[in-house]
Amino acid sequence: MHGGEGARIARIALSTGILVIAAVAAAAGNFTDPLWMARAGTEILSGGAPVHADSWSWDPVANPFVPTSPGWQVLLGLGYQFLGITGVYVVGVLAIAFGLGGLSWIAARLGASATAALLALLPVWAFHGAIASRAAFPALVLFMMDLQFLRQRVPQLAQETRWGPTLRLALGQFVIAAIGVWMHASWSLFAPATAAIAGFWLLTSSKPAHWRRWRQLAALSIGLVAGSCVSPTGIGIWVAANRVREQCAGVVLEWSPPWMQDPLWIALSGLIAVYVLSAAALAFRRVENRRLQSTEGVLAILAILSLAASLTTMRFMMQAAILVVPVYAMAIERAWQRQRHGDNADIRFGRVYMSRVMAASFVLLLPLAVVSAASTFPTAHAATTRDLPRGCHLFADYSATNVTLLVRPDVKVWFDGRLDYWGHTRIVEYSRYLGGTNPNGAVPEGTTCVIATGPSEAGLRSVLLASGHWRLVTTSGDMSLWLPASARH
Repeated sequence: MHGGEGARIARIALSTGILVIAAVAAAAGNFTDPLWMARAGTEILSGGAPVHADSWSWDPVANPFVPTSPGWQVLLGLGYQFLGITGVYVVGVLAIAFGLGGLSWIAARLGASATAALLALLPVWAFHGAIASRAAFPALVLFMMDLQFLRQRVPQLAQETRWGPTLRLALGQFVIAAIGVWMHASWSLFAPATAAIAGFWLLTSSKPAHWRRWRQLAALSIGLVAGSCVSPTGIGIWVAANRVREQCAGVVLEWSPPWMQDPLWIALSGLIAVYVLSAAALAFRRVENRRLQSTEGVLAILAILSLAASLTTMRFMMQAAILVVPVYAMAIERAWQRQRHGDNADIRFGRVYMSRVMAASFVLLLPLAVVSAASTFPTAHAATTRDLPRGCHLFADYSATNVTLLVRPDVKVWFDGRLDYWGHTRIVEYSRYLGGTNPNGAVPEGTTCVIATGPSEAGLRSVLLASGHWRLVTTSGDMSLWLPASARH
C-alpha cells in the first residue's frame, strides 16, 4: 500500500470515527437502556442466571425476566466494570463502529467505493434511532454480512462433492447464529431467513438442483437453526421474541404503527418510506430479472418486507432503512462512474467529501453531541440519585430508574426499561401515574421515594403536592426528589 492510499484510508477511518462518536453522544442524553443492561450484565458475570425471577423491584410481576440480548448485556457489564458509566458508552461506540464498518464492508463487496459507502450512511445517521446504542443494529448488520458472505460462497459450494467444505460452512453458520442470538433475539427470525435465502441461491446456482445440493442445504439450515437455539431460553427464543411484541404493541412507540405517533414521527416515517422504496427501485432497475440472485436485490426485497411490517410495528422501519444502505452506496458509485466515465468515486470525490461533508459534520453534529453529552442523565443529575435514601422504594420515569439500577443497586424500583418484562398492564399503569391520572393514588403502594423528571411529568408533581403526603427535598436540573412528608432527610 503506497502512502497516498494509506492516508486516504486514514482520513476515511477518522471521519467514520467522528460520526460514530457524534451519534452515540447525541443519543446518550435520552437513551438510558444500556445502563440497566449493564447491571444485568454484571450479574451474569458474577455467576447469575440470565433468566431469573426479578430481584430489582419491590413489586415484581409474575413472569421471570427473560433477556433478549444477554451477550450485549455482558459486554456492557464488562465496560462498566472496567470504566464505570463511561465504559457503557464506550461499548456503544464500538458496537456502532462495528455496524457502520460492516455496512461499508458489504458495500465494498458489492463494488462501491469507501466514499460512496460513507455518503450512503449519512441519511441513516439522520434517522438517529436506527443507529442508537442498542444491540439490534449490530445484530442486523451481522445478518447482512452473513448474507453477503454466503452469496460469495454458495457458487463454490454448489460444485462441491465432498462433505468437508459443507460441514465447515455449516459449523461456521452455527457459530454466527449462536453469536447473533446472544447479541439479540431478532436472530430467531434472521436464521430461518438466511437459510431460506441461501437455499434459494444454492438450488438455483447453475444447473438443476442435484441431491447433493439438498444435502448441503440441510447441513446449512441445521447449523443456522441450531445456532439460533443456543440462547438462555433455547428453542423458547421464538416465544420470547413474540412476547416482546405482544406486551409492547400499542403502548411503546417503536412497537406501535406509524399513525399512532405524533406528527413529527409520521412525517419521518414518510421520509424513510420514500428512502427505502427509491433504493429498492434502483436495485430492481439494475438487477432486472435476476434480482433474487444478487445480494443487492435480496436486501431491497427484505427492506420492502420490513417496511410492510412497520405498518404494525414502527421499529421495522428503521431496519428497512439500514438494509438499503449498501444499495444506495452502489447507486452513488454507479452515478459517479457514469458522470466521470468510469472513475472510482474515491479518486475524484475523496477530497470534496473530506473537505465539505466532514466540515458540515463538524459544524452541525459535534456541537449537538457536546451539548447532549453535557446533559446526559448520569452526569448532570447524579446528585439526585445520590440523595436517594438507602434501600428506598423508588417510583420514577424509567430513564431515571435505569440510571439508579446501575449506580444505586441498593434501591429497588417499581418500573424500569425492561418493558417486555413488565408487560402491557404495568406499562399502562406507569403512564397513568406519570400523568397524575391513576385512580389508585399518586404513586404505587409501597413507594418511599419519587423522582419526577421534566415538564412531561407536571401531572405527577401536581398530585404529589396536592396529596399532602409528600414533600419536595431537592431539585437538580429538571429532576426533583420527593420523600414522604413524615420522613427525615
